[in-house]
Amino acid sequence: MKSDRGVPYPDFEAMWDRIQQNELHAEAEAGGKSWTPVVSQRFHKRAAMILGISAALVAVPVYAAIQYDWSDLLSYRSGIMTALEDGLGQTIEQSVTRNGITLTVHTAFTDENRTVLLYSLDPGPVTEGQSIDYGQLSLRDDKGKLIKGDFNQRYNEQLGVVQGYFESEWVPSGSLSELTFGIEDVHFMEEARFPVSYNPKQSEAQELKIGRDGVESLLIQSFPQSEGEVLLRSVFRFAENFKPEQAGWVRIEIEQKSDQHRTAARNPGIFGTPGKPGEVINEQVFSAEQLQKEDTRFEMVYSRAARTSTGVWGIDLQLSKKQMEKSTFQEKLNVPLPQVPGGTSVHELIITPTQVRVILKHQEKVLHLPYQRFELHAGETVLQGGSSLVDYSKSTELRFEMNGLKADELAGLPMTLVAKHRIDEHEGDGTPILLNRISEQRQSVEVSLGAYPVQFTYYRKDGHLYVESSSQDSRFGGVTQTYYLEEGGKRIYAKPAKTWLRGDGDNRRMDVYENFTAQELPVYVWMYTTEAPKEELSTPLRSGQ
Repeated sequence: MKSDRGVPYPDFEAMWDRIQQNELHAEAEAGGKSWTPVVSQRFHKRAAMILGISAALVAVPVYAAIQYDWSDLLSYRSGIMTALEDGLGQTIEQSVTRNGITLTVHTAFTDENRTVLLYSLDPGPVTEGQSIDYGQLSLRDDKGKLIKGDFNQRYNEQLGVVQGYFESEWVPSGSLSELTFGIEDVHFMEEARFPVSYNPKQSEAQELKIGRDGVESLLIQSFPQSEGEVLLRSVFRFAENFKPEQAGWVRIEIEQKSDQHRTAARNPGIFGTPGKPGEVINEQVFSAEQLQKEDTRFEMVYSRAARTSTGVWGIDLQLSKKQMEKSTFQEKLNVPLPQVPGGTSVHELIITPTQVRVILKHQEKVLHLPYQRFELHAGETVLQGGSSLVDYSKSTELRFEMNGLKADELAGLPMTLVAKHRIDEHEGDGTPILLNRISEQRQSVEVSLGAYPVQFTYYRKDGHLYVESSSQDSRFGGVTQTYYLEEGGKRIYAKPAKTWLRGDGDNRRMDVYENFTAQELPVYVWMYTTEAPKEELSTPLRSGQ
């Protein structure tokens, strides 16, 4: 296994669950109506690290199946692991081999909440330190339509194979469904490093030509932070028709030449935020002193394909819900949630052997639930869960992984839905905040938003106007976005210059008005949030049997 050289791998899944780009306001071209873009991309793919092991291009049964340990891979999918330990799941054990590479689907879980496939890939001989990626990994129905889903995979060093799962919220309409699971083009990825000539003593933005392995250029911007820290905002720009995910976890690393010591960022950082088409944005905070040491060097680190095995590996499946239907319970509810806006109520409860799905109904097409964490208390057991919108259908779903309980046991227990860490959204009051004598010098003005003092700091940098906001009151969650008014009253919204994570305790925000030359500007607050981390909402759903 290759060394990570002391650099922690970020939790992309948790990060994407919390990035609040879906709360950024914009103007739609049609009719001037407002819209809210919802970011559904989540970085689930974690390429499996490969050491090595190891033909009929038709799927064949695996008669002497190896006993795989799935517990590490399924540590965040306890419901699937619980069902597997209980002997549930549809045995597939079908394989297809091409170019010495074998794809196997081992087990399928299909119920009223989701579809999950457990698969493995034997890549054949590989070089130490490489990882495996695909041109595409997909599940399609009998008409060839792509079924939306995510996958996660890890390397089993003992067996020399990749183990993974594909997960989709797709639920078949009938008891039996014909599908095709497959991969296209297997990439053997390796880590690459490229020195970049960034000057940390220069405050202006620096655009660096890269021109290799699909990365065209790199734009680095620096922003002073509190306590001698500097935020480095790195914008990676890729070649046309190059998919940014092909570069893997692309990032900047910093090293002191004198002792070969890699400088760690002050926080985990935010990686992989989509920018303009063909752009990926990272944000990392470093010590200003470390950055400006004379022997500091900067490298761009990314993944590239050392070689590719071209082809398609496909396995036809017949998935059945019959096994899971025996332990599936659905119950219509009508439990109002008066503390949640939009006339929200708990509409339905669906219990399967792998997961509990709680369906909420509300009057608005899109509703941001004012809570950060959710638990389902079933008797003495507490299940952890999260929320997701359902395609603008006036519905929100809460999903809880089964953990240590069987569905028929759970169906008879009293249940209480507990929501924690309240976050409320508020509209700005329409009061202008005057930014005057705008220059490269940082200037500040303090105003009140509701009952909270908020400081706005503004300055011109690289020809753009930046507006930062923050509050020393921890109950203030942050300014969502600012805007100014054109003649005629049309709102011009700022763009976010700093990604923020909902509920992380940091209320610092930064907006940018690009190519701004005026000397003054009245800006307005569109929305802001307030937080009550200790506030809980407890709602009984059923009394049990």
